Amino acid sequence: MAEKCKENLISEAKKIISNNIEKRKNSGGDYNIFSTLGIERHEVFTHSNMIYSFLNPDSGHFMGKEYLKLFVKHVLEFNDPIELSKEWYAESEWPFSGGRIDFVVFSDRRYVAIEMKIDAYDQEAQLSRYEKYAKTQNRQNYDVFYLSIDGKDASEQSASGLEKAYRRISFSKHIMEWLNRCIGVTSMSNKAYNALIQYRELVEKLISDQNQKGVGEMSVILQNAANYRAYLELVKSEQTMKQAFLEKFFYAFGERLKQVDPGFKNDVDLDTSLFLNKPSNRIAFSLDTGKQLSMSNGKQYSLIFSIDIGEREGNMALGFSLTGIQGEQSLNGNIDVRDAITTEDDKDNLYKVLDNEYNNAAGIFENKWIYWDYIYSEKNSRYNLRSFNDPIIEMLDEEKFRHEMDRIIGNISNHLSRIK
Repeated sequence: MAEKCKENLISEAKKIISNNIEKRKNSGGDYNIFSTLGIERHEVFTHSNMIYSFLNPDSGHFMGKEYLKLFVKHVLEFNDPIELSKEWYAESEWPFSGGRIDFVVFSDRRYVAIEMKIDAYDQEAQLSRYEKYAKTQNRQNYDVFYLSIDGKDASEQSASGLEKAYRRISFSKHIMEWLNRCIGVTSMSNKAYNALIQYRELVEKLISDQNQKGVGEMSVILQNAANYRAYLELVKSEQTMKQAFLEKFFYAFGERLKQVDPGFKNDVDLDTSLFLNKPSNRIAFSLDTGKQLSMSNGKQYSLIFSIDIGEREGNMALGFSLTGIQGEQSLNGNIDVRDAITTEDDKDNLYKVLDNEYNNAAGIFENKWIYWDYIYSEKNSRYNLRSFNDPIIEMLDEEKFRHEMDRIIGNISNHLSRIK
């Protein structure tokens, strides 16, 4: 009886999924130009550039500052008539001595610095550096905003040292509201109209609205005693399935790494149960590239290639780090690269050795990383081994497993091939 209930539950769920796929086909499908180009999660090349193209009155949409005014009102939520009557300006990727600010929006009485986060880590004291700069702009008021997909808090390391509380805004609420308002005031004959529609669809995908379709229907079939008991039986198998998959993944990953470099090391004992259930648990692999570097501080370091699997979602990141050298041997443990890289000559030397486009990396000269970046799937999504996102779910199929493993190892080999 229990087996029959499970079969019925799976059958009903498949019908709902099939119906939703059919509905998406009839409404134009999931086609989106940003997804097609593989840039849907790029903070600078996609989201920063698109948002600024609407804020910038000179970008060719012939809407003047209409989009910028709507941004001030519905994203920054400045509703004071005096504020709204002011002449507002916007800039993106604004450089200053402490780095770059994703967006600055300002009038003659207020200066706003906005940090946008989609995938990248928060940097140390990032928001407080923005605040320090904003305070030098000779305005009556200043604000620091933190824009994320769901309005989450910034990390403690980013917000440390702030004198004034930063303000949280989100794609799911503020950017969506702004885009809807922009679409509402734009003629369908204006080319910006289609651009706004496409970008709104991308933001919807970003906040997983598309994935929520059918959730209500799924909940209805669970409002049945037999179906719910069958569901609980299926859930019991999930943890076992995930552990079995991770054991398979890491075994295959290790075997493939041996082909890249037989001397690679697994830096942490692999316990799939601990990895799945403890978000702070990390799994790391490393290999000594054999490259030794002399820095201006008079010390020598070994260049290490590292693969780190951690964060709450279990993201896979890769990059290069340094270890000290004692005699002819590399010491255990990576060092803070800022203790080793102290001059522009040191940086230039590393640029030449790694032959890497640093501007495309998520983190540069950050903590123990010379640089790091995520390993991305074919659809330009990250591999989240703890949360089992779509790229990992697809790997449950054997053919897709081999295909994605080839991509991961190919990505690693590509980074290693850059060493000169």
